[in-house]
Amino acid sequence: MKIIKKSTALLLSAILVVLTGCSSYMEMEPKTNVVEIDGIPANELVDMLGLDNTFEVTVDPDTGAVMIDGQSVNELVKAKNSISSPEEKKEDASDNDDKDKEDSRDTEKKSSKKDKAENTEEYRECGVTLTLPGEFSDILGVTESMGDELGFEDDIYAVSYVYGGISAEWLHSLEERTEEDDEKIDSSIVDLPSVWCVKKGKKLSEVTDVAEKCSYTVEEEFFSKICEKDGYVFYNYFNPDQKNYDNLDPDFRAEFDDLCDIMDEAIKNAEFYEPENVYSDLIGKKLEFTTTDLDGNKVTSKELFSKNEITMINVWATWCHNCLDELSELDKINRRLAKKDCAVIGLLGDGTNDELIDLGENLLKENDADYENILPWEGAFDDDLILPCWPVTYFVDRNGIILSKPVLGARVQLYEKAVDKLLDNKDTDKKDPESMAVTPNGLKEYRVYVTDTDSKPVKGVMVQICDDSTCRVENTDSDGLAVFDSKKNDYEVHLPSIPKGYSLTKDIPDLPKEYSDLYIVLEKE
Repeated sequence: MKIIKKSTALLLSAILVVLTGCSSYMEMEPKTNVVEIDGIPANELVDMLGLDNTFEVTVDPDTGAVMIDGQSVNELVKAKNSISSPEEKKEDASDNDDKDKEDSRDTEKKSSKKDKAENTEEYRECGVTLTLPGEFSDILGVTESMGDELGFEDDIYAVSYVYGGISAEWLHSLEERTEEDDEKIDSSIVDLPSVWCVKKGKKLSEVTDVAEKCSYTVEEEFFSKICEKDGYVFYNYFNPDQKNYDNLDPDFRAEFDDLCDIMDEAIKNAEFYEPENVYSDLIGKKLEFTTTDLDGNKVTSKELFSKNEITMINVWATWCHNCLDELSELDKINRRLAKKDCAVIGLLGDGTNDELIDLGENLLKENDADYENILPWEGAFDDDLILPCWPVTYFVDRNGIILSKPVLGARVQLYEKAVDKLLDNKDTDKKDPESMAVTPNGLKEYRVYVTDTDSKPVKGVMVQICDDSTCRVENTDSDGLAVFDSKKNDYEVHLPSIPKGYSLTKDIPDLPKEYSDLYIVLEKE
């Protein structure tokens, strides 16, 4: 039958097609008398297919399929869907792009989770390498870890992890922390299992004594031996009776318990080895620089260090609470060290502009600290010093030579102990100069120091080093130092020319293939 669209709207409203490509069927919606096919009104089909003028609607008697001009409605819908407008194609493409981006993000998340699952943390200076699963970083609270050498050359090391039962979002939202904020943070901190590395032969009572001086609170009963390796004993330390544990909210408490299990497993499977001296390249290095004090007065390293037998360089920052807490005590230490011909020098690490320099000066005044403070020189933290934490304290002699590993953290109990130990070593050198005739320096050069029996440098000494084929000559400078930038080899050392008033009374040791410092002592005539 032929039907005109406008005059047959009621009839056409009885026709509905299934847009999903399934077989069509018709039903009457009882309340509206609107014929629907699979729940869609027939008049919407007319608009969708763009039916104009006249067309014939039939129903196949065998299959019940609705036909328009002899063609299945299903086929018409499929054809309509395959021909979309440019705008529709653009929307479809956009939808696909969005889906691709979502798929990409899902892939990145999966990859990220995989990376987190293989998170390896090396603490070479403590002799420990740990592998932590992804759950350790994807947490509600916050964690912090540190590898630390305790004491001063005491062969005690700790890799400690702490957990904070506070959200990172809240912590990062604090523009300026109040006392209440600090109290909330402090009361939420609990210690996770940690690794301790101790030189074989040391008693745990010695470990706890040194730990106390370094602001660690540990008890012998909570040390659990893991293994022995390369002359060191490794322990897992965990105190289950921490007062802050009860302060944690239930979710944070449950997470802390889970992290303890994770840490125990990680420690069980950790790699253990002899601690590495990450400062070996610094020990024996000479600091030479020009800078200013906080008032803008020019300062040279030579002028600064030549005044004292040992100078203690305390690197601090205006934002570092631990640094500020020890300023007043450092002033007292400086006064006591003056009696030993030693001194404290402050290095304001963040003194990079006038505002911070003024702040630094005010903080020193507030803490009654009037020992000398200087500003960083070019290359101070890139080339000359390692800055693993704030504060960090180095020790140099009157020639600016770095004498030892630094002391890490605010440890006022250790500074004078370190100075006394270094002074004892220097006294030993004076009594028996040959006892340290040759020492490795960790550099890429040979250095020859010439002093008299009073340990004063001798300038203008001609120093010659020779291998099987070549000799090189350098004169000692005002520090009694001659430097040879030579390839590694076995060298004989000679002094072809010595200033008047001095004489060489002992044989000079050879320089080994390892880059070293050679100390030569001349007798005064």
